[in-house]
Amino acid sequence: ARSVERDVESHLEEATGLLLRQFERRPFDHLVVGANAESLRPALTGEAHSYLLERVRGWVDIDEQLASTAEVLEAVRPVMDEQADAEERALFERLAAEQGTDGRAAVGLDAVLGALVERRVETLLVREGAEEAGVKCVTCGWMGPRGRTACPVDETALDEVENIVEPAIQAAIQQSAGVHVLRRGEEAGSPEAPFDAPVAALLRY
Repeated sequence: ARSVERDVESHLEEATGLLLRQFERRPFDHLVVGANAESLRPALTGEAHSYLLERVRGWVDIDEQLASTAEVLEAVRPVMDEQADAEERALFERLAAEQGTDGRAAVGLDAVLGALVERRVETLLVREGAEEAGVKCVTCGWMGPRGRTACPVDETALDEVENIVEPAIQAAIQQSAGVHVLRRGEEAGSPEAPFDAPVAALLRY
C-alpha cells in the first residue's frame, strides 16, 4: 500500500509540475481536471501550485489514458459551458448596473463606435453574426453609422463599409480592449442580454 501511495504521489508531483511549466510558457485562465478517482482530488489539490488551483473550474470523472479526444471534450463541455455562462452573466449584470446609473456603458452602434473612436472601450460585446453598415475614415480611422459623407475630424470623404462591426472588433483589439461574442442562449438557463442592439460596451471611463 505504501508503495502505491508513493507511486500516486510521484505521479501527482510530475503532473502538477508539468502543468505549472506549461502555464509558465503559455498562461491559461481555465483548468478542468480529469481524475477517475474522486479520492485523488484532495491529494492533487495539495500538490498543485496556487496559480493552478485558482484557475480550476471543475473536475471530470474520466480516464485520460483510455478516453479519446472527442470523449475528453464531451466530458469537459458542461464545465466549459457553465464557466462561459457565469462570465457572460457577470458582464450582463455589470452592463445593466452601469446603464441604470448612466455610468460607463454604451449601447447601440452609434454610441459604441463613438466610444471606440475615443478609445474608451474596456470590453466590447457583440451579438454573434452581427452585421451593420457604416462608414470609416481611411485617414484617421474615425468610424460611424451610415449617413455621413465627410469625416467630422479631418473632413476626409468617408468610405462606406458593408459591415462596420468587423472594423469595430479590430479597433477594440488594437486598443487592448476585451471582445466578448454573445452566446446564442438557446439552452435553458443561459443568461439573457440586457440590450437588443448588435453591439454594446463597458467603458474605461
